[in-house]
Amino acid sequence: MKKVDGATAVQNFMADLNKRAERLYEVRREIERRDAEYKATNEALWGEENELKAKLITDLSAINLKSIKVASGDSFAIVKKTMFGFDPTNPKIKEWGIANNIMTIDKDLAKIKFNNIVKANGQLPEGVEKVERESITVRKAATAKVENNNTEESN
Repeated sequence: MKKVDGATAVQNFMADLNKRAERLYEVRREIERRDAEYKATNEALWGEENELKAKLITDLSAINLKSIKVASGDSFAIVKKTMFGFDPTNPKIKEWGIANNIMTIDKDLAKIKFNNIVKANGQLPEGVEKVERESITVRKAATAKVENNNTEESN
């Protein structure tokens, strides 16, 4: 077996690491290409679907029906969903929420405050668990090459 010195081992490791990173780049580019193709292929169908749904709601409502079954056995039903908009910082809303025991902690704001505590080497409140996960993030290059009629342009 051939003996490999430390510098060669590092070079080999870095070459392998670079190959994996390049392959990840290629895979992500292919996913982006397929996503764009999928979106372009289905854009018209999604538009037609939304138009048909709106017309079906109008037509069913006009004759007081809530659903219709098609030959396949599938059925389409009108579903009403009620949502409420309000400003949780409004003092009247806060007062009402406290009186009705429905106040909750704003998780995003709490995360910011917990992060500030950690940065200041402070003690997190009891019941708060710090969980760290690692993942790979992708940052696109500042100038992407675009192939157009066998020429390359920078964006």
